[in-house]
Amino acid sequence: MYGAFNLLRDPKYTGKNRCWKCTVVNVLLTLILTAVIAGINLIAGSVVLVVAFGTIYFRGYLIPGTPWLTKRYLPHGALAWFGTHGTGAADDRTIESVLVEAEAVRPAGDDLVLDQEFKRRWREQIREYRGAEDDVEMLRAIGGLGELNSEDVTVTALDAAFVATVDGVRVGRWVSRGAFLADAAAARVLELRFDGWDRLSFDERTAVLGGLRLWLDWCPLCDGHVALGTETVESCCRTVDVVAGTCRDCGRRVFEVDAPDDGAEVDSA
Repeated sequence: MYGAFNLLRDPKYTGKNRCWKCTVVNVLLTLILTAVIAGINLIAGSVVLVVAFGTIYFRGYLIPGTPWLTKRYLPHGALAWFGTHGTGAADDRTIESVLVEAEAVRPAGDDLVLDQEFKRRWREQIREYRGAEDDVEMLRAIGGLGELNSEDVTVTALDAAFVATVDGVRVGRWVSRGAFLADAAAARVLELRFDGWDRLSFDERTAVLGGLRLWLDWCPLCDGHVALGTETVESCCRTVDVVAGTCRDCGRRVFEVDAPDDGAEVDSA
């Protein structure tokens, strides 16, 4: 019986790929629809509730074609709330202030550049982690999640991305294992250079580390040169142009950020 139900599941929009914000919206739509129908016929309302919840659980969405519909018709401001589902958010000025205070970056005219001593130590730590097999230990290096029992933590590849879960709940996502290594290594260096590091939550730390990664000009996995390029990527809710940092030698992604508005310039980190 379970196998038959499992055939109904759409892995593209369920499990680790489920967008929980989209799920919340679909559940709210279900409750509104059920309330309207139940006001006319209680039994029919109950049937609709069961079928709709089953559809959301197995397929990810209530209305067929939801991903396309939201991209096509939902206002851009609402789509921005959905974002990339699960990535940490932080104010750029906060990220910048942490990196400047930690002397990870320093002013150079009107710009900020990576501090050479920090770069040297960061690169050494990345190379130390490169051959490590215990990814859970590197997740501990990022910190901010309390005590982690290895049995409750998984750090696995999901397509090209790298995903960390604790007790079955996704807590972090990186564009590649190289990005994960870079963040774990940077966390080790930052905790020695920034007094407030232990007061930052996991989401705040990953936001700072993701911001720092924009200065990477070498690949954490092969030391190749990271080049910038613009491309279009899709989440389940929207299509967005991004500026991506990709290794020219091994082709692995190091970072990606939303592309600036037309007419704005992108500076290579």
